[in-house]
Amino acid sequence: MRKLNVSKWLLIAIMLNLTGSIAAANNPQLANWVNNIAYTIVNGEASVSGLKEDATEMKIPEKVTIDGTQYNVTSVASSACRAHATLTKVSFPATMRTIGTDAFAECYALSDVTFKEGIETLSARCFTNCRNIVSLDLPSTITSLGVATFAKCKALKTVNMPASLKVIGDSTFAYDTFLTDLTLPEGLQTIGAYAFANAGLTKITIPSSVTSFGVGTFKGNTKIRTIYLRETVPSLPDLFCYGASSLTTVYVENSMPWTLGFANMKSIGRNAFMGTKLSSSATFGPGLVSIGDSAYYGTNISSINIPANVKKIGDYCFAKCVKLNTLSVSEGIEVLPTGFIDGATALKKCYLPLSVKVIGENAFRGTVKLENFALMNGLTTLGAGSLSGIALSEIVLPPSVTSVGANAFAGCTALQSVILGNKVTKINAGMCANVRLLNTVVIPEGVTEAGDTAFANCPMLTNVSLPSTFGRGGAGMFKGINISSLNVMASTPPEMGEGAFEESIYSTCTVQVPAEALARYQQHSLWKKFAKLQSAPTPEYKYKINNGNATITCVTPRTIAVAEIPATIGDNCPVVEIGSNAFSSKPSLQKVVIPASVKKIGSNAFSNCKSLSSVTINEGTDTIAQNAFFNCCCLKEITLPKTVKYVGHGCFQNDYLLEKVNIPEGVDSLGHSIFMRCYNLKQVSLPSTLKAIQIQAFCYTYALEHLDIPKGVNAIGYLSLAYTGLRSIAIPDSAKRFGDFACAENMYLKKATLPEGLNQIPDYFFNSCKNLEECNFPSSLKVIGRQAFDETALKEAILPNGLTTLRVNAFLNCRQLKKARVPGTVSTWESTTFSGDWSLTDVELCEGLTEVAYGAFLDCNHLARITIPSTVKKLAYSSFNCAGLEEITLPEGLITVDGYAVSRNKFKSITFPASVINVGNNILANSPNLETVKVGAGWKIIPTSCFLNCPKLTTIEIPEGVTETGNNAFRQCPSLEKLTLPSSITKCGNYMFYQSTNLKELTVLATTPPTFGGTTPFPVELYSSCTLLVPASAIDLYKEADIWKNFNTIKTSGVTGPNVDEAEDVVIAIYTLNGFKVSKPVGGQVNIFRYRSGKTKKVFVPAY
Repeated sequence: MRKLNVSKWLLIAIMLNLTGSIAAANNPQLANWVNNIAYTIVNGEASVSGLKEDATEMKIPEKVTIDGTQYNVTSVASSACRAHATLTKVSFPATMRTIGTDAFAECYALSDVTFKEGIETLSARCFTNCRNIVSLDLPSTITSLGVATFAKCKALKTVNMPASLKVIGDSTFAYDTFLTDLTLPEGLQTIGAYAFANAGLTKITIPSSVTSFGVGTFKGNTKIRTIYLRETVPSLPDLFCYGASSLTTVYVENSMPWTLGFANMKSIGRNAFMGTKLSSSATFGPGLVSIGDSAYYGTNISSINIPANVKKIGDYCFAKCVKLNTLSVSEGIEVLPTGFIDGATALKKCYLPLSVKVIGENAFRGTVKLENFALMNGLTTLGAGSLSGIALSEIVLPPSVTSVGANAFAGCTALQSVILGNKVTKINAGMCANVRLLNTVVIPEGVTEAGDTAFANCPMLTNVSLPSTFGRGGAGMFKGINISSLNVMASTPPEMGEGAFEESIYSTCTVQVPAEALARYQQHSLWKKFAKLQSAPTPEYKYKINNGNATITCVTPRTIAVAEIPATIGDNCPVVEIGSNAFSSKPSLQKVVIPASVKKIGSNAFSNCKSLSSVTINEGTDTIAQNAFFNCCCLKEITLPKTVKYVGHGCFQNDYLLEKVNIPEGVDSLGHSIFMRCYNLKQVSLPSTLKAIQIQAFCYTYALEHLDIPKGVNAIGYLSLAYTGLRSIAIPDSAKRFGDFACAENMYLKKATLPEGLNQIPDYFFNSCKNLEECNFPSSLKVIGRQAFDETALKEAILPNGLTTLRVNAFLNCRQLKKARVPGTVSTWESTTFSGDWSLTDVELCEGLTEVAYGAFLDCNHLARITIPSTVKKLAYSSFNCAGLEEITLPEGLITVDGYAVSRNKFKSITFPASVINVGNNILANSPNLETVKVGAGWKIIPTSCFLNCPKLTTIEIPEGVTETGNNAFRQCPSLEKLTLPSSITKCGNYMFYQSTNLKELTVLATTPPTFGGTTPFPVELYSSCTLLVPASAIDLYKEADIWKNFNTIKTSGVTGPNVDEAEDVVIAIYTLNGFKVSKPVGGQVNIFRYRSGKTKKVFVPAY
């Protein structure tokens, strides 16, 4: 039976073979085998269709003869050699045009692939999963790479791409884990979806020609640390670098790390940087419209500035950014999305504009350090959990808020006080649940119900007032709270859900209700349980008499709602004063009327009356003492009578909803912090008698857009006008004294006018006024303080003659500054004054300057040309370390050029004048276009890393007098082929020529071999590839000297004399034909050499 089966299958095989042979004979397009390669004929051309099973090499010919006819071999068919087990090497002819889909896919042994010019198409997956290919050199005829062409080539390390390449297809290099470095050609236009997903790249530079990225371009590329983009990139796709867990920096051409501050960027896709370690700051450009969902989720960015042009911010866009500490949102943005910065645990400051109407669900959840935060009038909706877990101690909802979602403030560990706006009608479930420190809640008239567990587990909340409109409370509303005092103003007893109160409080809690409704409460099934149910008492004023005049000292009960203070009290004694703390901390007080008899309102008189919304002060009052209305959160407007002459410190501080106030004539000073944190203050009228605006007077008045400062004001204090909403500031000529930070952090300030006569702009004066575009510099100006204009949007800084001092960081990070002038009168110029001013293109340095300061123009990467005045003696450390500088003129008379002073620039050549005698390390390092350098005659040392990483450097003229070269002096100079060291050289640094392996000729004119600062000045390969030229008289010394003797080829340079017969005879003196003794041969003429033996000889020395 077994034999019969074998015979059956053998017969079938024979029949199939005969059938195939007959078919091949009748159809010339079927496979034909020539030298182990199968071909099919398609449209008169040969296509490779297979390879013998055990073949190891495949050399495809240009032509093949089949049945007597010669055909050009132009393609490899789809799947032709797929999964071939033994193929290790393949080469393609010049006639080859197309390699088909899956042609060599999964050829695990394939390691050597050779292309010739002519190939046009590499189809999808044609070399995918070829695990042993190490390098590829693609011909210039290729314009596109197909889908997954080289995907999963896990040994691939290098790919040379032609300038003709326009398209890298989807997943082309996906999972190529050894591909760590790749140069993309200029001219490339499209990079497909997942093109480098899960590859091994450590960095990548995107050429300016790229206009399109596919989804997930670098997704899962866990080793990539740096991406270099160009200003022309129009958008970043979804999943751009998703999961690239080592990515820390994105550089944009001519800018600082990670700014995206260029105009062409329109959108940043969903999850674009999720799962990366992207750090620094995110400052988006004026063209950005959309930021996708979770775009920066979990990154390490430290600050964010979102401009008004952004129309869509995706959900969870900046969530879990645990190092985010500063957030600013520009005017014009209306919606902050769900999960906006959820879990940003380091965030301390956040600025929201008046335009924000909606804060989405969980938007600020878990921002456990957020202490400086204001909700502005205009906000209508707080989503569920939107502010849960934040670090604020007090939350005041503006009157515009109509909806507050469930758990909005739940779990806020520092929250002590919540003031609801008067348009809120419902308190949703769990709004303040588990807020352990909450002790004050102001529930306004209009609120009709509260959801389940609204205030559950708030153990410090012992006194509660419910408004007259309140009709229903949810289950567990006050669960876990031992309320001691409950004031219920509703005439109809509210219905309460199951377990609304703890059972224990029915015997201990005092419940006060309207007198006319007491009977109804006593008959209600729930409210009658309270043993201390009673009607609300009438107010009782306590007072003291002094010389027949009364001072109100306090009022009872604590739950008083209206205080109409009597004009007389006791035995008809006029009430002339409201004493200190008289009405302080009355949580239910809503209305106060102060009679004309009162002359003084004492300190803290009404402080912490958080429900107080109406105050009437009649004519007669002349003094309002410090903190009188401090923390009256619900007070919206107050009119001060004309009789008021003094308003004390902090009088209206923390009156979050205050919108309008007048300061009457006669008041000469605004006390410190008087309007501090009046977040919604919009209108203030100041008197002509005003002389001083003291410390922090208007600090954090975000809604204040306009303020007229009277002409008589002579002093503006520390932080007095900081953190406001002012659009412009005009400081009168009378002002002479200013505090530091006086106008700092004004996010919307666009124009500032400084007075003539001003001598000094204080430290941090306009610091972080990110939209300040225009400011005059008075002719009287002498000093500009440290960081005075740091992070402003100034477009020009034309500094006046007479200015003597520029403090550190004065104009640091002024991203839009284009033009600057530094007068010659500046004698004190401190560090990094214009550092990071990326847009700066026009700089005038005036005659008279003697020094350009440390880092003065560091990272001013659009600055292309600069002329240094003839008076300048020193360029300090990193003074012009800016990537865009193409031309610099150094004057004769310049003495010192410190480290990095002119490094990282784009100029092609530079000449140092003979006057330069002091040079620092790395002065020309990392200059990508530098080709020619003429070293000044005053140099004694070529400093450490002087020419490090100058890839195009070909010519360096080093003069006599240079005695030493530092470590790494000529490292990473691959274009340097020849170099001459002068006869004065005595010492060379370590790693001097490392990675400068194209050096072919090194001439050393010193007759004594220089010593070295280490044992490895040269890479090993130079000893065989580079010729060492030395003086004839010293050739034997070099051949025996340590390190020098390692050179395989040591020849005479032909400049120090002839060879002599006697090996021991050496030159001891050199003369010109005129008899003048010289220290070295004079090139281009005959020299006289005198030898130790007494011989002399005339020798012509070639020019050198």
